[in-house]
Amino acid sequence: MKTVITTTTTIDAEGKIDTATTTEEIREPADMYIPFQTAYTTRYDGLWAYRVQPENAPFGYAYKVTSQATAHTGFRTREALERWLEERDLVLAESLSTVGSRCAILGEYISASHMLQPGEFLSELGGVVTAVMSNGDYTLAIITEDHEGTRIVNYMNPNIKRRPVFSSPGTSAAYC
Repeated sequence: MKTVITTTTTIDAEGKIDTATTTEEIREPADMYIPFQTAYTTRYDGLWAYRVQPENAPFGYAYKVTSQATAHTGFRTREALERWLEERDLVLAESLSTVGSRCAILGEYISASHMLQPGEFLSELGGVVTAVMSNGDYTLAIITEDHEGTRIVNYMNPNIKRRPVFSSPGTSAAYC
């Protein structure tokens, strides 16, 4: 953490001087534990979940998640959405019980794309093993936490030639 102290001094029309001081704690990237600091990382917060009208559900995704008003991911079943939320330690602010409803997702997570071969990736990370959609394929992911408890979804970059890719119907059914 870095502490930033700002002092503002103002002089009004009558020449009266007023001074105000504020203190702010800022988390820097160096404060976060990201295995292999060379990973490309993205922090996601401010996510929203939507329950879509069946006739408006592209590719059968009855639930969608957005990040900064941009599509983030989608799920065909409530169970898949709940699994995704649980893996990332995220919580729905409301129930999404009715079609057409939406709600904020509470919490944040980090995505970390690594330029490591499968052996290096598996030997260096300990955590929850799962699958993640990357570049149109399901691939191996390992979920870890930084020192503040924020979940990190680690996966191998799509440019890694031998990264594992799952194409079985079981993977698709469990994760979307």
